[in-house]
Amino acid sequence: MFKKLFIILSLFTVFANSWAEEKGLDEQQRSIVLVGANVAIGNISDLDNALTQALASGLTVNQIKELLIHSHAYIGFPRALNGINAFIRLMDKRTAEGVEDTIGAESRSLAMTTSRQELRDLGNKTRNFLVGRDISVRTTGYSGFTPAINDFLVEHLFGDMFYRDAVSYQQRELMTLSMLAALDGTDSQLQGHLGINLSLGLSQSALQSFVDLLANQVNQKSAVRVTNIAKQRFDLEVDL
Repeated sequence: MFKKLFIILSLFTVFANSWAEEKGLDEQQRSIVLVGANVAIGNISDLDNALTQALASGLTVNQIKELLIHSHAYIGFPRALNGINAFIRLMDKRTAEGVEDTIGAESRSLAMTTSRQELRDLGNKTRNFLVGRDISVRTTGYSGFTPAINDFLVEHLFGDMFYRDAVSYQQRELMTLSMLAALDGTDSQLQGHLGINLSLGLSQSALQSFVDLLANQVNQKSAVRVTNIAKQRFDLEVDL
């Protein structure tokens, strides 16, 4: 059952919201970048603007909620909750002004299990798919030193979270890349998730748009961080 479910979800995520070949970021993707970067650094005033832009781009209220929920795995509960509270205030303000936003379908879990072992199996399949190789059993690095953190990561993030269906793998990974780009000291994780975004179809043009957006609307440091990794680790020419 789980193998069949994973195949279905893999096909869904490849084709849903896939990257347009050799095109820059569209308005929804640009808004995800700005939401991710600003919730990560705790810039609430700019986050308000990014959330407004996300709604204007056609993302539903529940899709934005899901992206903010996703953020806790990378920036912790405090800043994720700050982002959610900012969204609550924005929605209250828009409702008071008579703005009717599209709520959209609530995110559902497609995992259909509460067994930790089954979630671990699903999570390993998801992570292996994203990184392009089998890393289910590792005895070195953080996995070997603290197996519990690897179990929590696989079960919760790649099991629980990635099997929620309001947003696609591409949207989750673009959100993740944006958060990691905005944060200091996460170059190793940034490199890994840039590789995942590229494997999911992030084009050279979209990457250039991503860097330009960071430089112009977040901060120069985040753009430099991505540019250096793209050039040094992936041999990609990105202008800054």
